[in-house]
Amino acid sequence: VNAAIAVQILLNRFRIQGIIHFGSAGSLDKESIVPGDVSVPLAVAFTGAWNWKKFGSDKGALNFGEFNYPVNGENLLASVDYDKVKLFSKGHSPQDVFWFPSTTSWYSAATQVLQDLELRQCYDRACLPSKPKIVFGTNGSSSDSYIKNKAYGDFLHKVFNVSTADQESAAVAWTSLSNEKPFIVIRGASNVAGEANPGLSPASYLASYNAFLAAAKFIESIPTPRLACE
Repeated sequence: VNAAIAVQILLNRFRIQGIIHFGSAGSLDKESIVPGDVSVPLAVAFTGAWNWKKFGSDKGALNFGEFNYPVNGENLLASVDYDKVKLFSKGHSPQDVFWFPSTTSWYSAATQVLQDLELRQCYDRACLPSKPKIVFGTNGSSSDSYIKNKAYGDFLHKVFNVSTADQESAAVAWTSLSNEKPFIVIRGASNVAGEANPGLSPASYLASYNAFLAAAKFIESIPTPRLACE
């Protein structure tokens, strides 16, 4: 909510051409995205809107009993389905949406501009085990919760084919689309869900730094006025 409000305030007060949202995220698919890599998702979804099913029902997309520890079984939380959210925009009827796709023209430009961008591999004499890369063609997810549970991260990846998780991207995308502004999301992977996260590790720093490098490079390529103030 705070992210959406902040974006709306910026749009109300300044002449903004579009939104380039960058930061860090957790990887839900370490086969394609590892710490230090940068993901530019095709679309992001808000996976924090749940519809609780009646107790005893096993028809929800997420059945909590399947994640009981140490043994699967009955869980009083029953199951939930993932809800779509309302997208309101000027001159259009409200729409129920689950995915927020990046602006096509911006995404196409990003695949060209960022293709050969050199990302940083080392920080403070500590280096990532492999050269970081920019990953296109994936999907991202956002919710109010920090995804630390590996089983739940695997569930999101399997059911929705999302490769990263964060807490703001969907809100920013939602607000951008409501105001009919182009947007793109650029996220550096700081950790893998379910694996040890040492906090201020080189990977955490490099995730943010590499996302910044990609965002700055993309901004340079936009042929539009950059003066936001009137």
